[in-house]
Amino acid sequence: MCMAFLQRIKFPDLFSDKQCQKTAFAAAGFMTCSSMMLVVNKLAITYFTAASHLLFMQLAFNALVIAVAGQIGMLSLSDLTVKKSFSYLGVSLCFLAALFTNIKILQHTNMETFIVFRSATPIIISLLDYIFLGREAPSRRSCAALLGLLLGSTVYVKTDAHFSVMGYTWITCWIFVFSFDQIYIKHVVNEVKLSSWSRSCVTNLFSLVPLLLAMVMSDERKYVRSYKWDLNGILFVGLSCLVGTFMSVSSFHLRSMVSATSFTVIGTVCKILSVLMNYFMWDQHASHSGIGALLFCVLSATLYQQAPLQKEAGSITK
Repeated sequence: MCMAFLQRIKFPDLFSDKQCQKTAFAAAGFMTCSSMMLVVNKLAITYFTAASHLLFMQLAFNALVIAVAGQIGMLSLSDLTVKKSFSYLGVSLCFLAALFTNIKILQHTNMETFIVFRSATPIIISLLDYIFLGREAPSRRSCAALLGLLLGSTVYVKTDAHFSVMGYTWITCWIFVFSFDQIYIKHVVNEVKLSSWSRSCVTNLFSLVPLLLAMVMSDERKYVRSYKWDLNGILFVGLSCLVGTFMSVSSFHLRSMVSATSFTVIGTVCKILSVLMNYFMWDQHASHSGIGALLFCVLSATLYQQAPLQKEAGSITK
């Protein structure tokens, strides 16, 4: 399903002759993990509401599993030098900030609200892609797609039956963090060559330090000390750690293959799977008109075409 959908949206250099299958499988893997992660995180934060502690467990699990797998020879981390590791220190902070604000959004509002606002971010990313990462400006078709995302988002906000000041405050914070995150991480991925496993391991490992400080300073400690684990809590928190590991690796793998805007659009489109799963699992839904706006956003995203690099566009013109 993911593969067929990716071929339908036809990013120009996403399906070139040499990279077609490799990139398509990477995108399909990321789409599957991303759509599952949003639902799993919603379940995990519902049964265990300490957001910083939940993130700490997810990131620690990721770093530990990859490090152990590297030690026993299941995968290679030989490219991970000290110099390259510290190049990902800033990535870790961006990554952590995006994850934390994501969790807080899911804690204070419904999932459709998050998805639609995420649908509006490619407009910002495409501009930053052009300014900082050497991409061409979006084509007319892509501009229409991005404007469709914005229109759908606007309609949704007006029909949102679960408006929350706290929820929209965290959404505003997330948009700023996410926009910077997409451009900065893409820049580092381009400049510092590492395997996806190495990138994921070092990013999650560095993220543990500031997250540990946040845990100490937060008021979650009383909740965690008095929390009584049951089967649901163990199952969903454990599942979020497992899916989060694959999500982290697959995201770095895909980032290295496509532009920042394309990565953002792919991540947005795949959330339709989250909506379908969410519709049958929760009673906190948007209205029918809100769902319609959401679907309009996703359909608009399918019109987007990845802009070529400026030097590539220049050589084509010549």
